Amino acid sequence: MSENTVFISADQARRHGGSVFIHHGLDLQEYGPVDWSIPREHLVFLAKAAWKVKNVRDAIHIARKAGRPLAVAGGHRLNFTMGFRLTLDPNARFLGMVDHHHKQQVLNRSLALLFPVKWHEPFGLALIESLYFGNPVFGTPFGSLPEIVTDEVGFLSKSRKELIGQVRELERYDRRRCHEYVCDRFSSTVMAKNYLDLYEKVCNGENLHVQRPSWLDPVEPKYLPLDLS
Repeated sequence: MSENTVFISADQARRHGGSVFIHHGLDLQEYGPVDWSIPREHLVFLAKAAWKVKNVRDAIHIARKAGRPLAVAGGHRLNFTMGFRLTLDPNARFLGMVDHHHKQQVLNRSLALLFPVKWHEPFGLALIESLYFGNPVFGTPFGSLPEIVTDEVGFLSKSRKELIGQVRELERYDRRRCHEYVCDRFSSTVMAKNYLDLYEKVCNGENLHVQRPSWLDPVEPKYLPLDLS
């Protein structure tokens, strides 16, 4: 890392002793318009289900307790990638790895994104992709999530019970506002402008950081815990 390293969230920057970051942005034309007439059928989990830090097990538990079916985009029911895992919950439908077009179709039919990660997520494109399609986000307050998920577009908690309760009331979130929120704050145009501002500083001889960032190794468990209450 150099004095001009740019991180992708304030949390990631802080964990490296830095302060300069730019959030990722979506090419809105690539994602196209949202079809608001399509019925919303399921909650969605969008991540590599084999990664324990992504926590598909709690996503399945929360969906079942909230009485909502769950589509898992990014994994299989039987998985040998990270050791033998078999998920038998009939409430969860595993779609395997999905391409961009299939992902758009799944998100346009979703009720909300479940994102109960158990690590400090550096950013998480799934968050803004889901919000773009009008899906509020229900997840854990780790890493960059508090920077992205406001009370207006979702709910964050370390408590499974609180997450389940909020998912049961997901209709209170304004889907079009979730979409507008991403268009206003997380477009590739906004991202590019922010990078150009930093490039100008570097070209003028400025360093973005006073000191060269480096990894600050906090004493934390490998998997951040959720409350059982």
